[in-house]
Amino acid sequence: MRVLLDSHVFLWWVADDAELPSKLRRRLGAADSECWVSYASVWRVDRPVDPFVAEHCEANGFRLLPIGFNYVGIVEPLPWHHSEPLVAQALCGDVALSTHDASMRRHGVKVV
Repeated sequence: MRVLLDSHVFLWWVADDAELPSKLRRRLGAADSECWVSYASVWRVDRPVDPFVAEHCEANGFRLLPIGFNYVGIVEPLPWHHSEPLVAQALCGDVALSTHDASMRRHGVKVV
C-alpha cells in the first residue's frame, strides 16, 4: 500500500508515540507499504528540518515527495481550508493519506 504521511503521523511514528494507533503502526511498518512524507508535511515540523527529517526518512525507508506545480490546479476549486498540497498529492499520486483529519475524505482522498 502507498501511504502519504501527514506531519503529525510522521512525528508520532518517529517518537513511537502512543497517539499513533497500533493498527496504523502495523500497516505503515508492513513490508509491502510504501511510505511518503510530503515536503508540505516537513514544512510544518516544529524542529530543525535538516537533518532531522532526512535522517528519519532514511532510517525508516520513507521517501520525500516534492510539491509539483501540477498540484496547484487540483486544490484551486477546494474550499480554502482544504486547499492544501496533501490533498492534491494524494489524489494525483493515487496514494492513501495517513492523517487524523478524517474530513479529507470529502475530497475523494482515501484516508487511513
